[in-house]
Amino acid sequence: AESAAVNEFFNVGLGTSTTVAELARILIEALGVKVEPIFSGRSSLVSKRQADPRKARDLLGFGCEVLPRDGLAAVAREIASHPELY
Repeated sequence: AESAAVNEFFNVGLGTSTTVAELARILIEALGVKVEPIFSGRSSLVSKRQADPRKARDLLGFGCEVLPRDGLAAVAREIASHPELY
């Protein structure tokens, strides 16, 4: 399908915030490993990381169909199953 959106930038995501700790937990659970993430404890310049998908929805009709937990877990399992490809 064609779009009138030319030379546009899009922030694509679900529109919900996910912490690095939550991402680590998703990977740990998906891979079934027994590890505990270690964080440096230093502060970050960015306090919140959250995509705003409204522009992609409004101009392209795009919307996420896979939850971050499900998509990240599937990718992690695929890479673990075929590390020679990555």
